[in-house]
Amino acid sequence: MKGTNVSAWIRTSKSLYGEDLVNEALEHYGIRPDKIFTPTEDIEDSIALGFVDYMANKLGKDSAEVWMEIGIDNVKTFSKDYPAFFRYKNLYSFLKALYDIHIVVTKRIPGAKPPIVNIEAIDNNKAIMTYSSPREMFAYFHGMLKGAAIYYDEEIKVETLETKENFTKVSIIFQEEIYREKSYGLNKFFSFGFIKKLETKIALASLLFGGIPIIILSRFIDEKIMMPIALLISFLIPFLVGKGLVKPMEAIIKSIEEIKAKDLSFERSISTNDLFEDINNSINEIKAIIKTDFVGYKGTTDELNVFADRFNDISSN
Repeated sequence: MKGTNVSAWIRTSKSLYGEDLVNEALEHYGIRPDKIFTPTEDIEDSIALGFVDYMANKLGKDSAEVWMEIGIDNVKTFSKDYPAFFRYKNLYSFLKALYDIHIVVTKRIPGAKPPIVNIEAIDNNKAIMTYSSPREMFAYFHGMLKGAAIYYDEEIKVETLETKENFTKVSIIFQEEIYREKSYGLNKFFSFGFIKKLETKIALASLLFGGIPIIILSRFIDEKIMMPIALLISFLIPFLVGKGLVKPMEAIIKSIEEIKAKDLSFERSISTNDLFEDINNSINEIKAIIKTDFVGYKGTTDELNVFADRFNDISSN
């Protein structure tokens, strides 16, 4: 276990159970109460997890209950130490960033093995979240979920769907919309399963609803009457179809405006079977890259600041 986590657990435990009990637990495992843990320092799992078991025994509680309490309160500690990791609009966007945080930590701290956490929206306000770790700290995971919901002032409903060795899966129902998928029927209709170019769709629509009807009507309607009708059809069909086919641009513009406003919290998916779908997918990829880079840069800065503050506190005493 890396020093970053252990240091946070100790601080959280002191705020929950008092310094005397925490110091006693640390000394039981041969750790000085005033020890500064460096981010890359390795602490044996038997010690990192054992001191919590020691406290649970002294408190007359089950270890899982204590881990749940630490998880809930740990969010406060992490939000103070690593504010960049919490600068998200809502709970879902924070949980979505946990995988990026995992990647950043494993790259920056050699030997770090944080749990792998994934979350995917399956409905407007529902997501499936998985947690994988050989340490099987499921109670701590649920505590962190509750703590994060409290931090973002959101009410969630969590249901455990599956638990097995090193793995658990839960469903989370959020109070706000987290995901939107919209299918554009007109775009998909004129794709015929393989046409992706917008100009081809407009040309095809003009042929089907303009050219062919004009030819048919010209056989039954006088030429003088038919001429203005043909002109009207030639204008209206491309205009109306073109207006309908570019409707997805509204969603794309919203996504671009969100990027400009540095709001990367909302997931928007469109289905058009043409270039608009490709553009939207590219925008979502850009959002993901920006979020990953932001987490990596700010996370490093925050961690250096935290370590420097801890060192200065000890030096001044």
